[in-house]
Amino acid sequence: MVLVAEQAQVTELAAEVPVILQKLMIRFWPGPLTLVFPGRSTLPPLLTGGTGNIGIRQSPHPLAAGLLRAFGGPITATSANRSGAPPAITAAEIQESLGAEIDLILDGGTTPGGAGSTLVGCDREQQLHCLRAGQVPFADVCKAASVPFVIKGNKSSL
Repeated sequence: MVLVAEQAQVTELAAEVPVILQKLMIRFWPGPLTLVFPGRSTLPPLLTGGTGNIGIRQSPHPLAAGLLRAFGGPITATSANRSGAPPAITAAEIQESLGAEIDLILDGGTTPGGAGSTLVGCDREQQLHCLRAGQVPFADVCKAASVPFVIKGNKSSL
């Protein structure tokens, strides 16, 4: 996943920005909604996980926003926990869990914990797909995009 300071930075990473995802950026960013876009062909496979797609979010956390402004461009980010493990909510928990594997922990205080960001993508037909349930209910996402809320099988192959 990549964090951006502002919506305009999405075009640095995405090959296209579908109108339906623009609506969601306007409604939910900054906030706990990660949107999946087709990535630019110049993005390294390590950043896209070899899928050609890129997850992008604008964080509401003031420390993240300040870091993005200071850096001057998008930055990669990930959850501070091992896959399947409960989220770490303090710098001390991150140090205990990941300590020797990371170079720096920037302590922004205790996080609220709980569910992560909701992960949403769309296909070429502008059909939304919930790739991971999270803090924003998918029904709310569909309502904001003015599309019907439909539950289908796993569409993680966007």
